[in-house]
Amino acid sequence: MAQTIPVSTKIAPQKNATLAIDPQSQWALAWRRLRRNKGAVIGFVIIIVFTLIALFAPIVSPQNPLADHSGKDYLPPFWQAESPAGKAFDASFILGTDDHGRDVLSRLIYGTRTSLMVGLLPVGIILVIGTLIGFVSGLAGGWIDNLLMRLTDIFYAFPDVLFLILAQVAFGDTPIGKLWNGLALFMISLAIISWVGLTRLTRGTALSIKDREYIDAARGLGASTWQIMLRHILPNSLSVIVVWAAFAIPSFVLTETVLGFLGIGLRPALNLNEIFVASWGRLLLDGRSNYVSQPWFMGCTAIAIAIFVVAFTFFGDGLRDALDPRQK
Repeated sequence: MAQTIPVSTKIAPQKNATLAIDPQSQWALAWRRLRRNKGAVIGFVIIIVFTLIALFAPIVSPQNPLADHSGKDYLPPFWQAESPAGKAFDASFILGTDDHGRDVLSRLIYGTRTSLMVGLLPVGIILVIGTLIGFVSGLAGGWIDNLLMRLTDIFYAFPDVLFLILAQVAFGDTPIGKLWNGLALFMISLAIISWVGLTRLTRGTALSIKDREYIDAARGLGASTWQIMLRHILPNSLSVIVVWAAFAIPSFVLTETVLGFLGIGLRPALNLNEIFVASWGRLLLDGRSNYVSQPWFMGCTAIAIAIFVVAFTFFGDGLRDALDPRQK
């Protein structure tokens, strides 16, 4: 007779068998990847420092950047006991003075405010123009897409620097050309000519998304084109837009620096109550005429510009890597 072996149908509970799931959004994962990028973190810290300097320029600045200190022109920086002009170092002017006796450090600090505004304001205008045209072109298709893309090609083919120079020459003496010492005209001109790159990026994103199933489902539920654009296309394009802005800001700052060095950038300020007192491009222009007697003037300005641009470049690279969905 065969012996029956009892089989227990109960499964012994195992401790710690529950798998803890910690769901994270795409932005949380991107933030975690960004924090691991040391270059991006250092760049972000430097950007914050520059931003604080720009916001609190009247407090941080040791001197009035427009004040001419009589008898204290051509003073050397702190690492030189005597300048080529025979002037001794003065502790009140850490980076020395220019040919008019103005404090170099104070002018650099106020130039930081101008450079940040040159980078941020045009980017804000371009974000509205570029994303709107790119989304409409990608979603509409047909003759609307062809028309907007041919318009984009026309603006893309026109040289940026040449357009900015023509705008300054043609409208420099008008009220808009004199607003903010000429900086308003420069930023508007920059926004008019620089939106094409972002338009192509956002159009490509719209083309890759508009035929997916959830877009068809949204249309079936009665969602309008604007609702699809704001609720579906825009959130999926934010990573591209953010990375573009991070690289566009230093590019615009360099453009203003080049035009200021050519003498067609920011106009000289007359009093400290004006919003934009100095720019890094104007500092390079002023230092060029006295390069032999004041080599540190252009050197300090060039170093400040380089640190600013490299910080944004590192931060932009970190953002691109962090927002790339293919990164693990």
